[in-house]
Amino acid sequence: MESPASIEKISAINRKMDEPVKKAVYFMADISGFSGFVENTAIKHSIQIISELLETLLDNNVLEMNLVEIEGDALFMFSEKTFDFKQLEDQVSKMLMAFRQHLINYDQKRICNCKACSDAINLKLKFIIHFGRLDFIKVREIIKPYGKDVNRVHRLLKNDIPKKEYLLLSSPGIRHFKLDHRISDFEQLASHYDIKMLPYYYKDLEISKND
Repeated sequence: MESPASIEKISAINRKMDEPVKKAVYFMADISGFSGFVENTAIKHSIQIISELLETLLDNNVLEMNLVEIEGDALFMFSEKTFDFKQLEDQVSKMLMAFRQHLINYDQKRICNCKACSDAINLKLKFIIHFGRLDFIKVREIIKPYGKDVNRVHRLLKNDIPKKEYLLLSSPGIRHFKLDHRISDFEQLASHYDIKMLPYYYKDLEISKND
């Protein structure tokens, strides 16, 4: 027999099922380039470098997206706000420029030659963007986005893009922003996930270094 608390929770879920489905833009900024370090100094310095870079990215979160979690070297965020692709692209550009400038400043002023400090200048940044359903899961007092669209964002981190710095848009994302990839500098690809192919679109950000 179910407890009164369980019955109340089920009733609350049933009430929510009658509410309109929420949608959101999911946004992930992922830093790559650090391999596994063995030396203790390099490990500690790599943590500090990544921490500063993630703070730099958050400082340039001009769309004020909600931070879900810091996942290793990545920020996972979402937004229910309405904005066009130009605004989103502006945020990506600001984050990327601030990221690169921070690395340049760090490399010019560093006094340590450990592997982490000397390799920092070669770190890269990629962005994964998806549009989909927004549901939440609550475990004790922790509430986070949950569901297949959250899973899709994370699956898209593992893709077949032949670049180290890029902006990736899922198919629902490119439809949401009403983009035609044929005239918007996006290339189309698809990767095999589980039992199906998942299409996506990407724009090379490495070429923007000289812009």
